[in-house]
Amino acid sequence: MVHLKNTAIMKNTVTTVIFLSLFWNYSRAQTIHIGQDGEQIKQIIELTTRSHNRPDSYGNRASSRAVWDVRYQDGQVSEVIQCFYNQYLVDFQIIADFCKYYVMNNGKLSYVLTQYENVSLSDLRKHFNNSYKERKVEDYYFSEDFRHYSKLYLHQNGLATVEWRINNPLNLPSSVKENLERKTKALEQEQRRYEEAEKLRLIKENEIKSKIYDLQEYSPNQYKQTLLTQKGAILNFFKNTNNFPSYESFLKEKIKYKRFTNVYNVNYRLIDNRTESQNYGSAIVLGSGSIKSEMNATLVSGTDKDLRLLRSASIMIPRIYIEGVEVMTEATINNLKVDFTRGLTEVKINNGDVKFKKYSPEEDLQSVIANKIKEESNGRFLVKYEVSEIMGEREVKVETEKIARKGIKVLNTVGGIAVLGALLYFGSN
Repeated sequence: MVHLKNTAIMKNTVTTVIFLSLFWNYSRAQTIHIGQDGEQIKQIIELTTRSHNRPDSYGNRASSRAVWDVRYQDGQVSEVIQCFYNQYLVDFQIIADFCKYYVMNNGKLSYVLTQYENVSLSDLRKHFNNSYKERKVEDYYFSEDFRHYSKLYLHQNGLATVEWRINNPLNLPSSVKENLERKTKALEQEQRRYEEAEKLRLIKENEIKSKIYDLQEYSPNQYKQTLLTQKGAILNFFKNTNNFPSYESFLKEKIKYKRFTNVYNVNYRLIDNRTESQNYGSAIVLGSGSIKSEMNATLVSGTDKDLRLLRSASIMIPRIYIEGVEVMTEATINNLKVDFTRGLTEVKINNGDVKFKKYSPEEDLQSVIANKIKEESNGRFLVKYEVSEIMGEREVKVETEKIARKGIKVLNTVGGIAVLGALLYFGSN
């Protein structure tokens, strides 16, 4: 359906805007102003009428139709008329038939009449009263800058009419002029107060924005969530077999485990590289840029001198609001300890007593692994284990596969591992 925004409602200029949707993926806007040359207005009206009636690429036409006409006097354009039938009015939310009359004086636009065939004067007034409120003075409805006004009346032809003119105080009734002066002074004072308040608000906002806020101090809950996010990113690092050996890779190695132990100090800081949109009157330059997260880290102890873990597990910390203003943050994690071990071992369990028979884990890990598997039934087991301690929180994961009996090849399919006796022989007591 084609939507035409009702141009009887006043702005600094009269704008005919055709919104085309569903069948029309197209929009066009042309500006008409008081004092404009009649030939220019004629060209604009002719163009917008053709655009309105033109079918889309699929041959579909809008449900409403537009027609136009032009009248001349003494060789000059004296009036341009544009009518719409079965047109949906966005402001009224009704379908209406109406015509706009662009009336010239000496070839220049003097005023505009909009006449509605199936909209009553009372309905028209209700809409204008709701829209203008503080800018209504008696029967006059003024634009936001009070440079133009509309007047509503029943024309001698019986149609509800909106007359749009430039505001010339000399042509206004004295009561309207006095009332208008009071209103404009009040609005000017209100505007000055608003501009002062806005100026102070921007000063305070810029002052708030000029700082970077410690997340732990200003938003402890989000800081805790950041620690969890960091921990998750670190665990994901070890899940990637390009970063850390898989269980399968241990089958080819003499040592059946790998341990990673490092301690870091890390600081994350948000840097705002965004620029705001700028309105230059004739053009609006949209803002650009993004928010970047900077990480600065040092190795306190360990072997990860290139900070490979943190470069892979770097995170984006959240922004927060201070007094309703979005601000950049920083988060520091000192003594971030990462201790992660993955490995294979063979154990024998007898009534809860766990003995490591082959490929024993490092001594400080044996008890935590044994506690995880001591409830298994008696016998020999192949054990896959992961023991991690990240930021003071320990997690132990084990998977066990019972070894049927000694002396034959063993096939272990837990987690997709194939362990053949030729590669990993499980000896006796």
